[in-house]
Amino acid sequence: MQTSSRPDDLSVGELVEVQGNYVGNALQELVDLFMKLLPYTGIEDESEGKPKNPRKSGNPAVRAQAEASQTQEDEMPPSEILRMMKIVREDLTSSAVEDAVVDASNGLRVVLTMSKEFLSPETRAQMLAARLRVIGKVSRVLGPDETINLTRRTAIGVTGPELARALVNDATEDVDSELGDPVVEPPGIQIQPLAVFL
Repeated sequence: MQTSSRPDDLSVGELVEVQGNYVGNALQELVDLFMKLLPYTGIEDESEGKPKNPRKSGNPAVRAQAEASQTQEDEMPPSEILRMMKIVREDLTSSAVEDAVVDASNGLRVVLTMSKEFLSPETRAQMLAARLRVIGKVSRVLGPDETINLTRRTAIGVTGPELARALVNDATEDVDSELGDPVVEPPGIQIQPLAVFL
């Protein structure tokens, strides 16, 4: 077993020890933050019998008026953002595993693919902003043009890294929150943790 240094020195299947700061998963943190702030936003949930989006009205006059008043930037209405966040939350919840990022002290980004069985919300809260020591097996070493999209287990991940980054950036524009990049670029590795120490 070796302590991680540079990705060039590592190979798939190798047992490594990594030390670094827990960053988490930007998408999971975003969904959690959004759902916590939701009661304060005034965004109405159409699924709970509240007023519907006028742009989806069956009345052509109501629909035309709503489309005419839409901004030139064609921003997504709050009810659509809520709907998207709920879908993403369901995707993340239904997955058996979750990705979490650790920034190693040598600049290496490490993606931990962890079982949900061991990564409860309480455990994630304890790990947040903590320094971790992880022992695990290397399952992927990123090449120069490769990335790991942390949204790949959701519907958003199918569209590529641009939408994932835009979603995180747009959602946190007016919020004092430092979420990590939802796309991990080289130098980086993915490991299957065998043990995680706080």
